[in-house]
Formats: sequence, C-alpha cells, structure tokens
Amino acid sequence: MRKYTIFLASSAELDEDKKVFENFISTKNKEWHDKKVFLELLTWKDFVVAMSKERTQNEYNKAIEKTDLFVILFHTKVGQYTAEEFDVAYSQFIKSKRKRPFIFTYFKEGGEQNTDINQFKQKLDNLGHFYALYNNYDDLNYKFDRQLDKLAAEKVIKWDTFDWKRSLKYILFAFVLPILALVFIYRYQQLSRPFDLTVMLNETRAIPGLPFEKGNLTLSYGEKQESLDISKEAYFKELPPSLRGEEASLKFTSFGYLPIDTSFILTDKAILLSIKRDNTLGEVLGSIKDENNRPIEGAEVRVLDVINTTDRHGRFHLIIPLEKQKKMQRISANKKGYAGYDRLSPVFKDVEMNIILKK
Repeated sequence: MRKYTIFLASSAELDEDKKVFENFISTKNKEWHDKKVFLELLTWKDFVVAMSKERTQNEYNKAIEKTDLFVILFHTKVGQYTAEEFDVAYSQFIKSKRKRPFIFTYFKEGGEQNTDINQFKQKLDNLGHFYALYNNYDDLNYKFDRQLDKLAAEKVIKWDTFDWKRSLKYILFAFVLPILALVFIYRYQQLSRPFDLTVMLNETRAIPGLPFEKGNLTLSYGEKQESLDISKEAYFKELPPSLRGEEASLKFTSFGYLPIDTSFILTDKAILLSIKRDNTLGEVLGSIKDENNRPIEGAEVRVLDVINTTDRHGRFHLIIPLEKQKKMQRISANKKGYAGYDRLSPVFKDVEMNIILKK
C-alpha cells in the first residue's frame, strides 16, 4: 500500500468546506483501495493543541515540509497563519529536488472579500503559481478530483501494482509444490523401508556401587514377539514398514527392578524407559539361636548403621535404605555371654538367615 500525505490548510471561515473535503478524500480512498493507494489527510485536528515549548503552528509547518500535496483554501480573507503555511509549502517546493509538495490553491467565490485576498492573488501571479476558483463543495471536490487523476496519469501518484495473490500462486506452483513433492517422495521411500527401533534405559535413583547390569526386553506387535537382552541400549532391527503407526507393547524385566509393561505407537524414534529398583535388597531378616537351637532374645544385629534387636523368638528384621543396598552385606550379631558373629552374606528377598551364636 502506497501512502501519499495531503495537508489541508484554510482559515476558520471554511471549516464546513474542510469537513466536506475530508469526506471526499475518504471516498477517494475507497475508490483507489484496489490500486493499493492511500491518501492521508492532515488538518489542524491531527495535532495536539496544547502549551508546549514550540507553538502549535510550528508543528503544522514541520508537517507541511514533509507532505506530498498541499491544499490551501481562501474565501474572504487571508489569515496570518494560512499565509505562513503557504510560504512554508512554497519554500519547501523550491528547495526540494523532487519538487514536493505539489501546491493546490483554491479561492471560494462570493462574499465580501478583503483587500488582502487580491493582494495574495497578485503575489501568486508574481510567483507564477496558478490558482483556481470554486463555487461550492461539489465544485471544489470535482476540481481536486481531476487534479488527483492527472497526477495518477502522470505517474506522480503511482499504483502499487504488485499482485501479491498472483505472485503467491507463482511461488506456490514454481517452488513450494515441487519441494513438497520431493519431501513426499523422500518420506514415501523412508516409510516403505524396514526400520529399526532403539530402546534406551535410564535408571532413576541409581545406587553408587550397585550399577544396573542386564535385563530383558520383549517387543510384541501383531501376533509376533521379539526378545533381547539389554544393558544400556537394545535394537530391534528390520521391523516391517507396515508396522509404522501400529500399536505395540514393550515389557522389561530384570532381577532387583520393577517390571515395566507399556504400550506405544511404533515409529523409528527411540524409546526411553525409566527403570527403578524394587527393594529386593532392602530387607535382611532371620533368626538367632544358640548351639542348642534355642532362640536368643535381645541379641543386637547390625548391617552398616542399621541396628535391630531380636525378639523373644530370636527373630530380627532390618530395613536397608535404598542408597545403602548391596547384593552382599556384612552382618554382625552380638549378645553378652556369646561369641560375636561377623560375616559377609548375600541378600535374598524373603529368605531368612539363620545365625548360631556360641558361648
């Protein structure tokens, strides 16, 4: 959208003419909308009338210097500021290499005109500047409309002729569609080939000194199953391309770990399974007896800093925190009057230890 600025100047006696002129510019914008041209009309109403370091008229003058078209209306008198605005526009026109703004001067006929009107007309004649007369609103709008059409014909006002819709269609057919076709062919070739499925493990709350060693994976799809051992990663290779997008299930088992049974949609993207220990190594239990197979009550049993005392049946039960669990634990047992017991023993879930203390 190309924008052209029009500054409209006149004295207060032509306020009604300016309102009608604004409506005309609005109508012209609708007419030229398809040509991608917008006429921006500036009047005193577009400026803030307030106390400032510079008088408001100076702000008007700065706007005039930047405008493309300058339209000034006179009737019975020439106001001080209106004459100043003309001088600013004309001075800018003379200085500008582009010869801007174009100046259009109109005098409304009728009414008792002051002598300064004739003096101003004489000034225009001396400058070689042509002015026009108008009788009413319609006459003003008609004459300025002809000037706008003339400026358009002379390419001073240029249409924004770039056809975005047509250009987008060209880009679409010349570039986008071929690229999409290539992407489609590439994806089709990829999807028509067998693919591999990668499964990776991540242990949550891993125990120092007790690393994960090995587990088993079972992939089920359709009526088929495949099983693999896994330590860190496992690869189910050459899966049929027809399985892409189909539902499958994956099971993980390993001693000391919680089992996993999950469903997912088959793709060539890697799957990450989070594994966690099942507390198999979290309990040490058993009983302590003497050489005559009689239970010993009150014996102290220790694993690391976990301590328990046997009950009247000689039984003990120690709960080992996850971070201290091991496959082999050093177990010690003591009771006054008996020789101490200290031995490195394997830990098995739900398997009781039988300890004999000797005197």
